[in-house]
Amino acid sequence: AFHSVALYAHYASATADTGHLVERIVALDRNGMEQALKPWRVVDEELIERETISELGRFSKVYQVQHPDTGTRATVSIDFPFYRRWHDVCDCYVNSGWRQKQKKIVRSGAPREVGPCEYIRAELTREGGGDGHLVFANLNEDGLLVAPPNDLGDFGYLLNTFINKAQHARQVSLNPRKLFQVQVWHQQPTAHTDAKVAELAQLFFAAFGQLRHELRAVEPGDVGRTTVQLQERQSASLRQQPGGSASEDSPPAH
Repeated sequence: AFHSVALYAHYASATADTGHLVERIVALDRNGMEQALKPWRVVDEELIERETISELGRFSKVYQVQHPDTGTRATVSIDFPFYRRWHDVCDCYVNSGWRQKQKKIVRSGAPREVGPCEYIRAELTREGGGDGHLVFANLNEDGLLVAPPNDLGDFGYLLNTFINKAQHARQVSLNPRKLFQVQVWHQQPTAHTDAKVAELAQLFFAAFGQLRHELRAVEPGDVGRTTVQLQERQSASLRQQPGGSASEDSPPAH
């Protein structure tokens, strides 16, 4: 019991400086998001809260959206916070049964109004699941882009990821940079055409821009109130776990 309390105290201390950001993203307004994603319409939303410092992020703010002209339905998910130099959500899809066909770092081409935006675009497939298209990027707590590492996929990156995951599982990696991730996911029976990829890219840029705006919009006076609210939520969640331990049953937010 003492060990669990000590872990929680360490976690609360480590996250106190960004708790106001987490609370703000948790409370994102549906209408505000729909305005940002136009012409896409939000048809459903869900907040997923996990009971531990999860590889999937403590929270996911998930929006099901539909394009009014093409009828395309897709998922926008904001996942947060992560405690590492970079989070690769492709791994979460692979671990849930998808097979990665292609992954590309895109370092240019974002609309000027979006600002600097480097991101990952991936194609995935699975038996009976058709073709999946994934676009995602990471931002830090200041709303600054965390670009995909140049060594993505090589031995050095894989070793670094292994070490981070080992620390993460032991709940000791509590002080590195806090990351916020935005992803767009779409699946269909057949391969994605260039037109569909472009349509989904427009959605991603809109979601990326909105997350960046929200992270930069926090007022200093919000820190005390929202940090206390988040810590109270965390404390209550910990007390609900038998013996102070945490469970992790939620799948990746696809």
